[in-house]
Amino acid sequence: MPAAGLLISLGKLVAMLAGDVSIVITIGTVMEQMGWGIINNLNILFALAIGGSWAKDKAGGAFAAMVGFIIIAVITGSAFGVTSDVLANANATNPVADNPELPLTVNSVFGQPLAVSAYFTNAAGIPCLNMGVFIGIISGFLGGVMYNKFYNFKGLPAVLTFFNGKRFVPIATIGFSTLIALVICVFWPFAQTAINNFGAWIVGSQDSAPFIAPFVYGTSERLLLPFGLHHMLTIPLNYSSLGGSYTGLDGTTAMGQDPIWLAWVSDLGKAASSGDWDTYNRILAEQIPGRFKVGQVIGSSAMLIGFAVAIYKRAEIKHKKAVFSLIFSAAAATILTGVTEPIEFMFMFAATPLYIVYAIIQGICFGMADVVPMRLSAFGDIELATRMPMGFQAGLWMDYVWFAIMCVIFFIVGYGVCYWLIGKFNFATPGRNGNYIDSNDDSTGGKGNAANANARTKDIIELLGGADNIDVVDNCMTRLRVTVKDPAKAEKSEEVWKIKTGSLGLIDKGAGFQIVYGPEADSIANDVNDALGR
Repeated sequence: MPAAGLLISLGKLVAMLAGDVSIVITIGTVMEQMGWGIINNLNILFALAIGGSWAKDKAGGAFAAMVGFIIIAVITGSAFGVTSDVLANANATNPVADNPELPLTVNSVFGQPLAVSAYFTNAAGIPCLNMGVFIGIISGFLGGVMYNKFYNFKGLPAVLTFFNGKRFVPIATIGFSTLIALVICVFWPFAQTAINNFGAWIVGSQDSAPFIAPFVYGTSERLLLPFGLHHMLTIPLNYSSLGGSYTGLDGTTAMGQDPIWLAWVSDLGKAASSGDWDTYNRILAEQIPGRFKVGQVIGSSAMLIGFAVAIYKRAEIKHKKAVFSLIFSAAAATILTGVTEPIEFMFMFAATPLYIVYAIIQGICFGMADVVPMRLSAFGDIELATRMPMGFQAGLWMDYVWFAIMCVIFFIVGYGVCYWLIGKFNFATPGRNGNYIDSNDDSTGGKGNAANANARTKDIIELLGGADNIDVVDNCMTRLRVTVKDPAKAEKSEEVWKIKTGSLGLIDKGAGFQIVYGPEADSIANDVNDALGR
């Protein structure tokens, strides 16, 4: 998703700088549409990614997930009589009411009138209920579960033996996805009504809940992070109608905070370039995107960096060198990419009260979007930089000034609060109170050569109880996620994991282990799976 955002930003930048050179304009337009192609099809990508991740065989799980996606989409559209023609005319006329001023509606199972334009959409060419990424999430988990349950199925009679095993997976998926789709047809309109209302509240919450709404979101999102549940907030808010919607000048509708910002800033730029200031002021007044995003960038660019510097300053003198090496690489990744976990896991469990204070300050960072104008959205400073030309063209240069001011303020606040709390309560942050990083040990963490990578892979497998004890190896952006057969055989000491593999943290969930490595988690997961022959 960050890559898609970068493509859109860079594509717009190329087109802006092209002047009258048509070939360059075309290149920029193609780049932008590549990014929108990803964002507009996130539902499919979620289905394939989750299905492949949860299944024992990635290809089989992804295939089953796509089967489930198609069945759910077809049923949730055709059950209401919504076709492509109905979608195309949803905003044009209402033949039932014989009044073109009313939106076209269909009835729910309980007779509730559903506006087609608000409740239905086109997913992969299939008219269906407008579930956004949720249809991908549901079908993805369904595909993964179906594969794991039926890939070795042997229950069919001899005459149908051909359909046993993996061939039975799509058959079972069709059956279960049909049942799920029928349940969705009954209950999703109620959920969509709640989501639409919540999305409308999000858009208007600057008036109804100024500061409070983004503050609660920012604090809650950080408090959920240790449990790996923060995506339950961030994904729907950023990429579904739960984060609001915006209909652009070209008539297309963007849903979720990040797509809304991209469409909104593009329209502002067009209106400003053409001198249509009435349209410009209307767009500026109707939408205030970025309220649930810019606080994250302030946190990753400045506030959390203040925490990192304070942790380094509070380290014992003889351990400062080792702490600096750890802090510097983590801070660089955090600033550039917006991935904050490498720093957060340094004190999340070693100094939990400090982390709670950090989450509250992060919430304040989000709330400041309602105090001063900072209508910006990005995931890390690389993306922020690529979007600056779009922002300047849209007349948001003062927003960047306020953003810079907030970064300076919150760096000072983060540093001061963290430095004082560590000293006051003697927290065991890295480099002090026994929480030491021995730079002379044989840890392979952070070393990129092949020999050390192979040694780390072997250590990881050994700490998980050996190859025979490992069931599933997967990863998210910053964590290696492993399911083991016998948890008693796996190492549960976070300190051992840190020393032997260079991890930043360990979360023990019984048969499930999450080992934090930062952005390199993906390559580590690949190394482990390769070593296991998977």
